[in-house]
Amino acid sequence: FARQALNLKRRGRQRTLREIQALGIDRRVARVAVDEVYATVDERELVERVLAKRLSGPISSPAEFRRLYQALLRQGFDSGTVVSALKAHTGPTDPLELE
Repeated sequence: FARQALNLKRRGRQRTLREIQALGIDRRVARVAVDEVYATVDERELVERVLAKRLSGPISSPAEFRRLYQALLRQGFDSGTVVSALKAHTGPTDPLELE
């Protein structure tokens, strides 16, 4: 299940862990399985692959930044990794400064 969440659905570690626990798997067993699958994964690279499918250019507005941020958090990615990746995709003017 964890490999499928990573390879096919491109979900983050936290969402995969939540979904496995929701199936009734013990928390410790779920964590070991998720840690094993995600051990060789660069989460930043995974976030970049997800963003590549969603973006056609730089992030141009605070609303778009927020939308992508929330979507990536729901996918189970770490907030620090998400913010870092999104900032790398902003245009010449940081959309966070437009507010």
